Amino acid sequence: MEQHDVAAAKGWRTVLKPNGHDVERSHSVTGNWPPDGHPLYADESLVARVTDWLIEHGQTVFQMFMLDRDESTHSLMVLQRVNVPHAGRVLSLGSGIAGMEAYWKTARPDVQFTLVNASRAQLVRSRCPGERVQCDMRSPLAALPGRLGWYDLVVMGYSLHHVDDVPAMLRMARSMLRPGGTLLVLDVVDGSHRFHEVVNYCSLRSFELQHAGLVRLDGDCDWHRLPTEVIGERAAEVLDAGEVEPSMWIGAA
Repeated sequence: MEQHDVAAAKGWRTVLKPNGHDVERSHSVTGNWPPDGHPLYADESLVARVTDWLIEHGQTVFQMFMLDRDESTHSLMVLQRVNVPHAGRVLSLGSGIAGMEAYWKTARPDVQFTLVNASRAQLVRSRCPGERVQCDMRSPLAALPGRLGWYDLVVMGYSLHHVDDVPAMLRMARSMLRPGGTLLVLDVVDGSHRFHEVVNYCSLRSFELQHAGLVRLDGDCDWHRLPTEVIGERAAEVLDAGEVEPSMWIGAA
C-alpha cells in the first residue's frame, strides 16, 4: 500500500498510511529544510495529495497541538496573545496552507499577510489572502528584499524545528521586525528519546529559546493534540504519555 509522508504538511517527520490509522518512521529525513534528498519535497504532486488528504479530514492548521479542538477558537486564542496594530503586517515563515492566518484575517481584515513556504503546492492552497512567497524559510531576506524592520509580527507555527541553526534563524526573524514588533513561535520542546524515535521529530530545546530571549506564554494553557485519525495511533500514544511539551513563545525585536 502506498504511504504518504506528511512531513511538509504537518511539521513532523512520519509516514502516514492512507487510512490514517498507522504511522511509521521516515528514514529519509535529515533535519534540513527542505530535507536533503527527501522524496516528498522533490514531488509536489505528493505534497499536494498529502495536503488534500489533511484538508479532507478537516485540518487546515498544521500544528501538532492546539489551544482548543476547534481550529478557529485556537487561532483566535493565539491572536489574542500578540499585539498586532491596525493595518499591521504579519510574516508567516513556514506557513503550510495558512489555516491559522486565515482565521486571523477573518477577525482582523485590516492585517496584511506575507506567507513563506518551500512548497508551491501548499502555497496555491493557502486559505489566507496575501503575498505568497516560495522559498526556503531560512532565506526570506533574499526573497523579500528591503523588508528588514518591516513586519509587526513574525510567526513560526511548527516550522522552527526544521532549522538546524535555531539561534541564527531567530536572529534573522527578529531582523524582519519593526522596532517594537513581536516574534511568535508555536512548537514542541524537550521531547524524550521515545518521542524522537516514534515520531521522528526533532523538538526544540526550551533552554535554547530562553537563551535567545524568548519567553513562554503558555503557563496557563490547556493543549489538545490533533485527532488520532490524523496523526496515527503510535504518535497519539506518545503524545498522550507526555513525551514532549507543546509550547508558545514570544520575543521582541
